[in-house]
Amino acid sequence: MLLSGKFDEAKNKAELVLEKDPKNVQAQILLGNSYAGLKDLDKSIEELEEAVEIDPTQIPTYLNLATLQYYNKQPKLAEETFKKAISIDAKNVQPRLALAQLYMTTQRQAEAEATLKAAIGANPESVEVQQALAYFYYLTKKFDLAEQGYKKIVELKRNDVPSRISLADFYITLGKTDQGVEIYKNIIKEDGKNEVARKRLANLYLNLKSYEEAGKYIDDILKDNNKDTDARLFKGRLYLVQNKTQEAITEFQAVVKQTSDSAWAHHFLGLAYMQARNFEQAKAEFGRAINLNAKFAPAYISMAEVNLNTGNNEMAIVFAEQAKAINPNLPGAKLVLGSAYGNKRDAKSSKKELEDFVKLAPGSELGHYRLGLAYLLNKNLAGAEKEFETALKINPTYPDPLASLVRIYLFQKNSARALVRVEMQIAQQPNQAKFQEILGQIYFLQKDYSKAEDSYRKAISIDKNSLAAYALLGQLFLAQKSEGKAIQEFENLLRVEPKAIQAHAILASIYERQNDVEKAKVHYQEALKIDPNFGVAANNLAWILCENGGNMDQALSLAQIARQKLPEIPNVADTLGWIYYKKKVYSMAISQLKECIEKSPDNPSYHYHLGMAYFMNGEKDKAKEMLSKAITLKPDFAGAEEAKKTLAEI
Repeated sequence: MLLSGKFDEAKNKAELVLEKDPKNVQAQILLGNSYAGLKDLDKSIEELEEAVEIDPTQIPTYLNLATLQYYNKQPKLAEETFKKAISIDAKNVQPRLALAQLYMTTQRQAEAEATLKAAIGANPESVEVQQALAYFYYLTKKFDLAEQGYKKIVELKRNDVPSRISLADFYITLGKTDQGVEIYKNIIKEDGKNEVARKRLANLYLNLKSYEEAGKYIDDILKDNNKDTDARLFKGRLYLVQNKTQEAITEFQAVVKQTSDSAWAHHFLGLAYMQARNFEQAKAEFGRAINLNAKFAPAYISMAEVNLNTGNNEMAIVFAEQAKAINPNLPGAKLVLGSAYGNKRDAKSSKKELEDFVKLAPGSELGHYRLGLAYLLNKNLAGAEKEFETALKINPTYPDPLASLVRIYLFQKNSARALVRVEMQIAQQPNQAKFQEILGQIYFLQKDYSKAEDSYRKAISIDKNSLAAYALLGQLFLAQKSEGKAIQEFENLLRVEPKAIQAHAILASIYERQNDVEKAKVHYQEALKIDPNFGVAANNLAWILCENGGNMDQALSLAQIARQKLPEIPNVADTLGWIYYKKKVYSMAISQLKECIEKSPDNPSYHYHLGMAYFMNGEKDKAKEMLSKAITLKPDFAGAEEAKKTLAEI
């Protein structure tokens, strides 16, 4: 009756028994527990005290009574009751464990430790007590003593697998990875089919970014059972980090089909949709994860991130705060909050959240970079410079903090320092194309066009998909008014090396600027013959086909290739979004075009395209907002007349 919540019925039954037999201890205990279920703690305590009077040898009664006394804000009485239980049966570990827990919750750590040691003295072979003491030492950061405890448990349990797994897990949480891995691998040597050890290693190697090793264990598990949900989740995560987005989606969809009630499965599927830039479906999956488990903090953080990525800073803050309510020290929540407040130009709040974040995650280059941006908002140039340098120290290939350092030095009119700093980073990382682009931009501002061109060419030679480098090189040629010379130079190069893909791309971009779309189309097509996955050429040819009456199905296919290869470039999202618009798939168009606004909020064309998509989707208020913004940004932009005409219809 108690288990089914029928507390009144249980109370009535207990009272009937006690009328006939006032000394029936079981009925007395049932009565006390019934009152506890009915939330009458005072009466419950009174009845259990009576049960103790009837039979003072029942340890469970003392434990129930002490627990109720504690919850009734009577910790001293609870302590006395636990001690009475210990005095009755010194060998029984439960009263000592409960008393130690009471001491821990009331911040009396020394007494908790003494109680647990006494429990071991009375029960030296008790695994349960050893586990409690080892965990106590772990919580109190006495890691050497905790290690001794976990080793003692292995000894007591005669080297069984669960105790060794616990010891290995302990080592992993302390960052003693080698010791943990050795134990897992020894278990697998003894039993090659041990799922727990194999899954621990697969997950560990994923977290350590040792993807080849992770893949071996994942495939090994799936070979034995291709429907193992944990292994399939691992496989999906591996696809995500390998940028095999569609494969990840397929894998997670299969897991969701197998275990629709798994919050983790829905969460990972949401992350895959997020990577595919399908933000609406990502939100739906994160929402399902939250519905399944209202305390599932990772889903709240991911929901905050997806709102941040789509420009909804207010909702990003709401979900991040909900994550913090579950766990106030979640690093991810603080990172999103700091970023969202920064986007809202709330310098003080952004700084506070990001300072908290880097304390929790000092090894995060993204955290230090965003904290640097927060310091810039607070006009703390020295602090910003320090954070950008820290980000580069953590990840020497990270271009964003280097670009921000350059902006600081140029703001201070110290271009020489900017050059030295970039060249120093290039010396460390000579194969980072973005660093060459940054160097070229400094030379361009100094009107040293020859050196700027050299830098842009180096960037392209390092990364043929460097869309920015092609654009910067094109701007350089325009600035020098030497397009004819550039065309001749690249045509000569193609005679010598017909498969010089960069030459085709640059020629096509020049012809585009000259409005010679046929020649531009030819060169983009030639580039794609050389490399069908050349993102720059795919994007620009898709745009030409879209805007000049070309095959829209071909344009869509090319734009999708470009989007996959260049997921962070707003211009590529704009191309795909505008093609969806022209194909009348307005919801998909909106999803792509909203991202453009987030990444490039001052581009009138992006606002125009999104406004038109909203208009055709029947969202007139949003259409009006976007189209008006486009005209405000630049009254004479290319689509201004159509924007004005549409506004007149709203």
